[in-house]
Amino acid sequence: MTARRLICAALVALLCACAEAPSDEPPVEAGEEDGAAGTPAALTAEPLVLRGIYSVVGPRSLFTDCASGVSYTLARDGATTPVHDAFLLRADPDGGVLASMEAVVRAGSAGVDSLEVISADVVSMESSCDQAPIHQPLEETEWVLVTALGQPVPDGVVATLRLDRQTGEAAGSTGCNNFVGSYELVGTRLQIGAVAFTRMACPRGVDQLEIDVLEAFRIAGSFTIDGDQLSLVGDRGVVAGYVAR
Repeated sequence: MTARRLICAALVALLCACAEAPSDEPPVEAGEEDGAAGTPAALTAEPLVLRGIYSVVGPRSLFTDCASGVSYTLARDGATTPVHDAFLLRADPDGGVLASMEAVVRAGSAGVDSLEVISADVVSMESSCDQAPIHQPLEETEWVLVTALGQPVPDGVVATLRLDRQTGEAAGSTGCNNFVGSYELVGTRLQIGAVAFTRMACPRGVDQLEIDVLEAFRIAGSFTIDGDQLSLVGDRGVVAGYVAR
């Protein structure tokens, strides 16, 4: 009987030792779950206020910004319920509704970013941006410079900017030299990268304009469009003003 008890005690000790042995599996961090995808990276530090068309295509809800023409996917949750309910009341199932949304832009898949909607309101039951103020599109429009760093463009000088959606290139003229570079557009956030430009000698007065244009590109972080007028905006306000041609 004593031998049997000793054997049982030895088996219990062995089982306990196995249970306490360190595992080769890496530890799971707090809040981490197997197979769970992380939250997509935010592309905007602060929420944006966007106005555009809410529609449904198959299983996806889409929002197309009127100002930029960029489309985003978004979840049907509590924040978007008023807009989605209005969409369901439409007689035309293929249309959409004009809505205003406060949202953070997050990286998406297949080249389509998503909106994390904070609040949403119906502007009109019409599926047209014509119900919103009519604006020139930012991209594919030739913009002619009016002011740079608060200074007007000299008489007879033409400086331009054009953003090509297909190539992602920003190109135009400083009023003296031609330039080309890249740009990044997320909602109303606009960053114009370093540009390459020709090296022609500029007349007096125009040389300062060129310096101001390049500096405006460097410090601009967002844009606004009012009708046919484009403003590049930095931390302290408008840094360059353009008009559509």
